[in-house]
Amino acid sequence: MATKERQVEYYVIEKKFWENSDKPNVEEPFHEIIDILSEVVQFELIDKMYQLKKDKSAYLCFFKQETNLNSKIFTGLFKSGVKNYRPDLMDILTGAERSNPKGWNEADAELTHFCIKICQKEIVLLLEKNGNGITINQFINYVKNFLRQVAKRNNENVKYSIITSQIPKDNFFDELAKLKRTQIAEIYVDKSILGKGALEFANRTTTVKNDVVLTMKAQPNESITDTLMEIGKKIGRVDYGIRKIRIFGKDGDNHKVAFDSSFLTKKSIIEAELNPSTGVVITPNILTELTYLAEQIK
Repeated sequence: MATKERQVEYYVIEKKFWENSDKPNVEEPFHEIIDILSEVVQFELIDKMYQLKKDKSAYLCFFKQETNLNSKIFTGLFKSGVKNYRPDLMDILTGAERSNPKGWNEADAELTHFCIKICQKEIVLLLEKNGNGITINQFINYVKNFLRQVAKRNNENVKYSIITSQIPKDNFFDELAKLKRTQIAEIYVDKSILGKGALEFANRTTTVKNDVVLTMKAQPNESITDTLMEIGKKIGRVDYGIRKIRIFGKDGDNHKVAFDSSFLTKKSIIEAELNPSTGVVITPNILTELTYLAEQIK
């Protein structure tokens, strides 16, 4: 059977309480995600559809707890579609063409599989990376939308933000700790930070690239390793906007060393079986693979 490699990314999902809440700025595991998804999956199809952006919508196809495991693991599937052009179809043997029967509001159904593990101190999300599927930000926006809906229906107030952080490989901090001296760091942050706090450039950033680069330099003969250890814990978190860090320093032999955190985030590659007629990933197969990866998380 034909297979295709699929990349899996790892995220920790938390909630951060607002200033006007009972626990201002406190961060806790976002346990509510299980109840929200368990409720949404039972909605009528039209009610669980959500417009991710102007021409893209998605819905939670299914969500369930895996049984007969030593761990508390849930698996799920999103289906999404992007409205696009409708070119004519051509027979590759004869060259004959015909009109595309796809309707104006129809799109190819893209699958994005995911797995959630409830660990002792955190909630870990394993998300299939599908270029045409949904991203981590779209996943969280979907959850936030229905979190607000359910809270409103139950006359409850949501006084926290949902934040995610991409899990670094174990060797990210190891590589940083190996440096005798860290001299320079380039911190890549989302340009949205220009519209926050005292900067307030939100209306003047349309011509600015998505990433803004902040350069941090150590004082002569000093090191900024400890500072970068703290910053490294926040890579990928939406509320901080830090995308990656590029680090320059010297190792124990005084050799120059440079590395990029984007190459040191935890990812896995799995072989997903494909439906021979549609070329679409076979869901039970990829969920088995995701569940196995989740079980390895301690």
